[in-house]
Amino acid sequence: MPENEKAVAWLLNEIFFDSDVPFVVAGKNPSPELKQFIARFDNAKLVSDPSAEKMRSLIADAQCNVLPSFNNTGIKLKIINALFHGRHCIVNNAAVRGSGVESVCHIAKNAQQFREAVRKFSVLPLYEEDVIARKKILDDLFDENKNCLRLIQQIW
Repeated sequence: MPENEKAVAWLLNEIFFDSDVPFVVAGKNPSPELKQFIARFDNAKLVSDPSAEKMRSLIADAQCNVLPSFNNTGIKLKIINALFHGRHCIVNNAAVRGSGVESVCHIAKNAQQFREAVRKFSVLPLYEEDVIARKKILDDLFDENKNCLRLIQQIW
């Protein structure tokens, strides 16, 4: 998707360009241009067309899932996946505004804050109290039974 490719380019050019932190990009059908672009960076790796199991493994194994958005169109599935299955989730305001998950993400407002967050959280464990707070929010927001009841109440 063009927005995802724009995010990858921004992250590599602005955040990871001089970093020794490994940067893994995973997604379906990456363009030839994106493949060539990523290949220019020694710390970047592309995982093309990962299976659902492989994607979940990549999310879980990443110390930080860095997921900026350039438009405010609601919470992205990749952020929900990162919160359910990953460790630190670094985003910007546009990625989570009004979603209810703001308090369990690390929000960066600009490139400098993203660089600082990556540097900090790439070596910091995800503490048990953070996992508990995240689980509480996610269980409330994405509980299928609660959401079905909410829908039923709105319909009737």
